[in-house]
Amino acid sequence: MREYVVRLKRVGRWRKPVYEIVIAFGDSAVSGGKLEKIGFYSPLTESKIFFINFDRLSFWLLRGAKITPSVGLVLGKMAPKAGLSRLCI
Repeated sequence: MREYVVRLKRVGRWRKPVYEIVIAFGDSAVSGGKLEKIGFYSPLTESKIFFINFDRLSFWLLRGAKITPSVGLVLGKMAPKAGLSRLCI
């Protein structure tokens, strides 16, 4: 059985990174296919734009998806600023 991962996929231009937060198979390439886009993160804007669909994130986590360390760092930094004290699943 293939495992699912929640990972960042870079989609920005040169020196202007923008990342999609996607669900993918664990053995697929980072720039490879994705099953679903559940959010995005733009670290270089003044307000550090961050959006994630927590309903879809909890859906995939309940099905065994693992969060990569980079997504964990982004969630840890940005979720409290969005008014979320912790992930409630």
